[in-house]
Amino acid sequence: YSKLSKDQVEKLETINPITCLCRRSFFWDPIKTFFESKFPQIYVPDLQMDNPTVLLESTKQYVQSIQQNHPDDEIFIVGHSMGGIVAALIAQDLGQTVIKKVALLAVPYGEQKVPFKSLTRILIKYRLIPGFLSRPRFFSKNTPKAVQKRMFKQVVPESSKMIDEILNEKFFHTDLIKGKLPQESIFFISEYDKVVPASKSSEFANILGSKIILYPKDKKVAHDDYVTGPT
Repeated sequence: YSKLSKDQVEKLETINPITCLCRRSFFWDPIKTFFESKFPQIYVPDLQMDNPTVLLESTKQYVQSIQQNHPDDEIFIVGHSMGGIVAALIAQDLGQTVIKKVALLAVPYGEQKVPFKSLTRILIKYRLIPGFLSRPRFFSKNTPKAVQKRMFKQVVPESSKMIDEILNEKFFHTDLIKGKLPQESIFFISEYDKVVPASKSSEFANILGSKIILYPKDKKVAHDDYVTGPT
C-alpha cells in the first residue's frame, strides 16, 4: 500500500477487506491497525461460503447495505486470493456508483492443474495436511512463525461445494468477468507466490485494466505475506 499516493488514500473513506478459502475476518488482523489509521470506517465481513452463488449474492447485499448506511462515503474494496475473485465480481456487478476503488492481492484466474484431485479434496476437507508442510507455500520468513501458526490454527473448513469449486480445473469466475472494471483498480502480484502463479494474476490484472504492482522473486513476498508480513 506504500505505492498508493497520499491523495488516493485520503479520498477513500470506507474500506471493506475480503478474504476467502478456509479463512475469515481474522486474516486481516495483522494490518487492521494500518487500515484504521487511514480510513474512518473498516468492515471485515465473515462471508457466507455455502457455494459461489450464495457467496457472491450475500457479499453484494452486504456491500449495498454499507452504501445505504453511508451514502456520502466512497467505498474501497480490498480482496485477497479467493476473496479477490469476489471483490472483482461484485465491483463489476455493482459498478462505480457503489464501489469507487478496488485493490486485489494475489488473485487466481483461468485454469489450474490439480494433481491427485480426489486425494487433495479429502486432505483439504478433513484438514489432514500438516501445517509444517503447507505453511511454507503460504508464507515466507517475512511473516513471523508465531503469526503463521496462529493463522493456520484459526482456519475453518469449507463446504463440499466450495471445495469442489476450488479444485476445478477452471476457476469459477473466469467466464464471468466481462472485461475492464468500471472502477480504478490496483493489483498486487508476487513472482515468489507459490499458490497463485504470477502469470495468472498478471493475465487477470490485464483483463481488468488494473494497475500492477509486481514484487520480484528476490523480495520473497509469499501468498499470505501481503497481509501478515510486518514489512
